[in-house]
Amino acid sequence: MENQYEDEINLVTLLFKVCQRWRSLVIVAAVAAVCIGGTKLAINIQSLSDEEVIAEREAKYRDLVGNYEAEGESLERRMESNQRELTLQTEYNEKSTLMKIDPQNEWVGYRSLYIDTNYQIIPNSSVQNENPAYKIMYAYHDYYASGFYADVMERLTFDVGELKYLRELLTVSVDASRYSITINTLADTKEHCDELLKVASEVIQGRYDFVAASLGDHTMTMSEPVSNAQINTGRQQFQIDQRNKEADYRNNEYQLNEEYREWKEKEVEVKGEYPVIDMKAAAKNGVKWILLAGVGGGFLSCVILFIKYMLSGRIKSVDDLGHRVFALAELPARGQKKNAIDRLVYRIFGVVAKESEYDSRVEAMALSLEKMLRARGVKAGTIAFVSDIKEAELKAFVKQVGNMFPSEYKVAAAGDIVAEPAAAKAAYEAAAVVLVVKQDVTMKKVYAQMCSKLDACRVEIMGAVLAGVECM
Repeated sequence: MENQYEDEINLVTLLFKVCQRWRSLVIVAAVAAVCIGGTKLAINIQSLSDEEVIAEREAKYRDLVGNYEAEGESLERRMESNQRELTLQTEYNEKSTLMKIDPQNEWVGYRSLYIDTNYQIIPNSSVQNENPAYKIMYAYHDYYASGFYADVMERLTFDVGELKYLRELLTVSVDASRYSITINTLADTKEHCDELLKVASEVIQGRYDFVAASLGDHTMTMSEPVSNAQINTGRQQFQIDQRNKEADYRNNEYQLNEEYREWKEKEVEVKGEYPVIDMKAAAKNGVKWILLAGVGGGFLSCVILFIKYMLSGRIKSVDDLGHRVFALAELPARGQKKNAIDRLVYRIFGVVAKESEYDSRVEAMALSLEKMLRARGVKAGTIAFVSDIKEAELKAFVKQVGNMFPSEYKVAAAGDIVAEPAAAKAAYEAAAVVLVVKQDVTMKKVYAQMCSKLDACRVEIMGAVLAGVECM
């Protein structure tokens, strides 16, 4: 079958398509007249040569300029704030170890240090001496809040960036009831996890002499370091959230730049001079703009509809089915309410199909198809209906046709043989095929591809059904 890629433009059909959308033409013309012409008229009427009016306009003009400049300052502050947040977030995503950890292999470790002062209760004494272990334990913890991280960072052999990133990987907690200090670590590898535990323990132990001199002798017992790998799905979501934050800041940057550009473009308009004209000239000029805007809006709508129709590339009539494919039926569209103006347009352009004829046309199509099958020697088998329209719509149509066919024929909805392999297989194995296309919906290119595939596979095409045609 020859593929048709050239449109033959029927001017009568084209004019019908434009008139069919008369509502759009009226609405666009009215909106253009009101928005453009009305606005121009209002501006002209206000542009009077009265001194009080001029003084008021000058005051409004100063307010307008002030608001314009305030808007610019606000935009600049927002841009600076967003840029600052973007820089910080980008730096965090690039340098933080938490962003480099594999959530499926996250290493955690801990180690506890127990403080013992050989404290003993004095028997039979109403006043007991205080256990200094409590103060000693918090003396170590106070060190954790001051120079602890800097000392740890000096001894590490791997780079963790700045102190703020080390604080994410290393924490210290105290248990007052057990007089213990627990070091908790988080790392991307076992080696880094173990080194963090080792260095942190050594740094805390290095404070022993200072604490002992201040608060008294004590012993520090350390548990064995423990490190293990874990799967942390929360870490994966954390990393996604941080990257999304950076993306959001970048999107905000683009939007703010666009807003700033639009703001700069308004400078000439805002800081320009306002013309002052008399009432008669203002009214006359405004009416002229209303008429021009209405006509221009209607003309523009027509041009858009013309272009849309010519470039749609869709099946518009049975002429687009091609000379080698027989048109079995033209089925009217259903469920379309039409008022008096719509019916008048349809009568003017000779549309005679009626929605109520749908079932009778389907029955006539089924009868013709059965006669054609028997005339071509196809006395039994599957008749596949091929189409790219909605699956539910095709199945409903095929079911209606199947109820009118004799039992020796099996009627099946194959579907889109271009996009669906299962549909193509069903069509190739069928005894015969019927194409179902929908007016102003089915693309000519898709229709041509379906015909070419069927011809190449030597599948008998009984004809085509054009559905959704315009009707009264």
